[in-house]
Amino acid sequence: MQSSSPFAAVLDIFVAPSRALNGVKDSKYWTFLPFLLYMGLPIAFLCFYFLGHDFESIKEQMLAAMGDRSPAEKEQAANFLTPHTVLVTSTLFFSLFSLLMFCMQGLYLMFATKVDPENIRSFPDWFALTVWAHFPEIIGTVLSFVLVLASSTVPDLNSLNMLSLNGILNLPPGHPWQSFATTFGLFSIWSLFLTGLGIQLWTKIDKARAWVIAALPYVVIYGIWALVLVVKGS
Repeated sequence: MQSSSPFAAVLDIFVAPSRALNGVKDSKYWTFLPFLLYMGLPIAFLCFYFLGHDFESIKEQMLAAMGDRSPAEKEQAANFLTPHTVLVTSTLFFSLFSLLMFCMQGLYLMFATKVDPENIRSFPDWFALTVWAHFPEIIGTVLSFVLVLASSTVPDLNSLNMLSLNGILNLPPGHPWQSFATTFGLFSIWSLFLTGLGIQLWTKIDKARAWVIAALPYVVIYGIWALVLVVKGS
């Protein structure tokens, strides 16, 4: 069984991921739809967040997150922080980071799956799998829209990521582990699962090795990050 169209695959990736990935397997160009949604919806949210609310309260939150910086540094930052400059820098950072992440993970999967001698899939295929594996993250963006609309004040951006580890720990701005906890969460595990499933469906690599290939980048990145934080805190 496989999805019949990119629109069906966008729904199936949540409820029937095998069907979605079987469809993408022979139609990687379907990826244009989740790619546009993945990039466009967060940018729309950033426009809504920075341009549609009291920016002074947002600026205060950003300055508070700078922690123990000197008054001169905070004053310099305050002069730079305007709705449009923050929107442009945030949008560029998100766009470039997402593209770099998709490319690096696609290249990694292309080389890692060469353990299957019959694997003929190239970089565009693995780039597509990476996009589909991260696509469920748009749920977080939709939830952010809802939370901001439902809040009487402008919430901090980090507090909107309720499905992250920080959604449980609720670490304060400036805490050494806040970025780590905000980045790691349900969507990291979901992406890992979809990547491992895609490797199994698209190659003849056995299940155990597919999960090792899918998990290795997460183990390395988060492991090194956690180790650095532990060493800095000791």
